[in-house]
Amino acid sequence: MKDNRRIRVLVCDDENLFREMLVGSLVREEDIEVVGQASTGREAVEKILSLRPDVVLLDNIMPDISGIEVMEAVRSECPQARIAILTGMPDEKLVARALRSGACGFLSKNSRIRHVGDAVRALFEGESFLDPRTTKSLVHSYLARPASSQRETLCGGALEGLTRRELQIIGLLTEGMSNSEIAGVIQVRENTVKKHLTHLFKKLGVRDRVQALAYITGIRKEQQV
Repeated sequence: MKDNRRIRVLVCDDENLFREMLVGSLVREEDIEVVGQASTGREAVEKILSLRPDVVLLDNIMPDISGIEVMEAVRSECPQARIAILTGMPDEKLVARALRSGACGFLSKNSRIRHVGDAVRALFEGESFLDPRTTKSLVHSYLARPASSQRETLCGGALEGLTRRELQIIGLLTEGMSNSEIAGVIQVRENTVKKHLTHLFKKLGVRDRVQALAYITGIRKEQQV
């Protein structure tokens, strides 16, 4: 953690039961403090700007304005807030637009609640977070394309220059594995995995694992349109 203080989190979702479940999970974490809740997009904007949370868990579908519109509204005034989008069934268009708007992570509402604390810590430490269900949804979307479209994405240049180990790690990333899980599979230390990822991200021209997955599945093309 960056310092000894607790991570300040704002939870924004219009479904009361789901929001309370998230809050209930987070308040049990000693290093996390839930500083507020919001049930509409406009309320989320107001509370992000007034509370200045470290991390925001933000539903994309809200009664008035969307989560993406919330991010666009607060981006210039509160750039330090690390925002993860909560979504039921993520697709490529949503991920692409969310990345453009400043999202640092994605959490499926169908994921196990235990992932939430891990997501908050990763975001606070400046990392991205993509839970396994979101990863699998994006990869399945990619695999559903015609083979010619898949080849066009994967043979775009950078992937051809990767080592066998880096290609192996890409495969494990697409399964939604964490650094520690990848380390267990390829039987190296977690720090070694981090070094591999640093080199991999540099080769792909991306910042983190979310952008790497976007690159792999072709979402990056859509961002550049």
